[in-house]
Amino acid sequence: MKKLKHLIILSLFVAVSVSAVSGFFIDSSKLAYTVGTKTDKVQDNFDKSYKLNSKIEEVESSVQKEVEEVTKKATNLLLGDFNDVNESGEKYYQRYKKYKDLMYSPEVPKKEGTFSGYDEDSEEYKDSLYTSFALPQLFDSFNALNIVYNSYGDIRVTTSGRYFISMVVIRGVTVNESSDEDPYKYERVETDLVIYFSFVKYKGEYKLYYIRGETRDNMEQYINWLGEEESKGGTTLSARFTSETSDVYSHAKVDALSQDTLNSIMNSNINKVVVLNGVYNSEIKASANGFFIKEGLIVTTWTFVKNALNNCQTISIFDSNGNAYAMDGIVTINPDTDVAVIKIKTPSGSGVNLGDTSSLASLDPALTLSSKMGVGFILQKGVVISNSGYLQLTAAVGDNDQGSPVLDQNGNVIGMNTNQQVNSGTAVAINTKVLKEVQDMFKDKEFSSIKAIPFSKLKENYYQKYDEETVLNSIPKSKWKTYSKIGDIENTIGLDLVKASYKDGIVSLRYINKISDFVGTMQLSDSFSSKLVEDGYKLISEGATKKVYSNNKYKVVIMSEFDYLIVVMVKLWKWISCLKNMVYYFYLVF
Repeated sequence: MKKLKHLIILSLFVAVSVSAVSGFFIDSSKLAYTVGTKTDKVQDNFDKSYKLNSKIEEVESSVQKEVEEVTKKATNLLLGDFNDVNESGEKYYQRYKKYKDLMYSPEVPKKEGTFSGYDEDSEEYKDSLYTSFALPQLFDSFNALNIVYNSYGDIRVTTSGRYFISMVVIRGVTVNESSDEDPYKYERVETDLVIYFSFVKYKGEYKLYYIRGETRDNMEQYINWLGEEESKGGTTLSARFTSETSDVYSHAKVDALSQDTLNSIMNSNINKVVVLNGVYNSEIKASANGFFIKEGLIVTTWTFVKNALNNCQTISIFDSNGNAYAMDGIVTINPDTDVAVIKIKTPSGSGVNLGDTSSLASLDPALTLSSKMGVGFILQKGVVISNSGYLQLTAAVGDNDQGSPVLDQNGNVIGMNTNQQVNSGTAVAINTKVLKEVQDMFKDKEFSSIKAIPFSKLKENYYQKYDEETVLNSIPKSKWKTYSKIGDIENTIGLDLVKASYKDGIVSLRYINKISDFVGTMQLSDSFSSKLVEDGYKLISEGATKKVYSNNKYKVVIMSEFDYLIVVMVKLWKWISCLKNMVYYFYLVF
């Protein structure tokens, strides 16, 4: 039966294990030791009258937590328990029974004179028929893939009408894939898996309504096709991404838009959208899209600008006609909503027309206009999934699509794509309430009066310089003798160590980059990363400023934060040993 790669903790034991192994749990997305301080320091540079105050209200925190928990349960029941090395037939059967118990099975009103004896026009009848047929088949389909995974992944929760929708991104799963040569033979392949769960609340409990899944391969094929189309230059109207979501979300409204309508939407906005590239020594290190919110002002994501501040010397800007715009500087930012406003040196371009996100209904058309490769622009068709706080839509977006506009059927901008949910078949966009605050703030201001901080000056202020920093070291020599062998770190990282600490199997190291203000610090960890791979470590997560490696003994997190390179090494065996002891304890007690 199913063979699983790693033993990781049951949700039943989470609270106990964390207290038993103090400090073990690391949320690598939060390993930024001074993010709040640095962000505040950046915001202090801008004119106080430009402060953006919008917030985006998401799903209520209590609901978020409840849906996250039922999502973990559903994932466990659908894919199997990743703590079980060999799942027996009995356990498989018991898992299926619990899965069926989680299914939405409403009480259907009876009605005389019908074939079934029930009210066949009722919503309950249709839902019951739908779930009783679809969900068991989906269970069989997922389990036929013999999916091996080692974590629940990232979970995002949204609402759409009566549905609570959660998306789980599970990295590095292995699945069965039919052979091209013989469809009756299977090969084991590694991919990323995205699972969408739809729940309804029935009698106070969340019940499973539908499931759908996407793999990285589905997305890669489509993205590659888009890249080929875009590489031809100019503008392209793409076929929409056909995926499992097509079976759940009707695309009838967007598919009904005529070619003339799509051409009109494209033509009225194409000259208002730009490509932004963060450049280091003539090499592009970060890319995004943006659009004119006003003549001479471009809105994009703070995520992109922050990445550029960390890893680039400047930002280049150009449009679909190949026109290049010299950047004057950054006008303001709002990290809470992921918005940044850039001013160019001349009052070029014209602002987009903003629509109203709040007026959108589920399944309304939502089109993304963006450049993925930086050589052309593509208009993608999609529909609104959810409009609670953030706008969620069906669209195949990558990291470079962040900052691109989302358009309605009239060509009005109804949102700006973020990189919160990339390579998954759905996208998350900032709503027009946030964008309107920016537009309203600057609409009556003369272009020449708008103050901007030059990128080089902001980059300088972004950093915190330590000409003489005391080395703080609390790692026992006996421990360092072991940990220093990981990636041969003493020889593969040629930076000055300024802080080193050890506690409960975790080593934290902080190095300072004194080589150059404009050398991307992550680049200076390449030798260390290569050595880790050479020694059998597997790259399990990668971003512009963070990498995570792991083997069966250690997890290694590498991050850059301004002038610093941070390396965290976590010993895994102690946690697993502790867990085994706990499992044995529970066995004896119960």
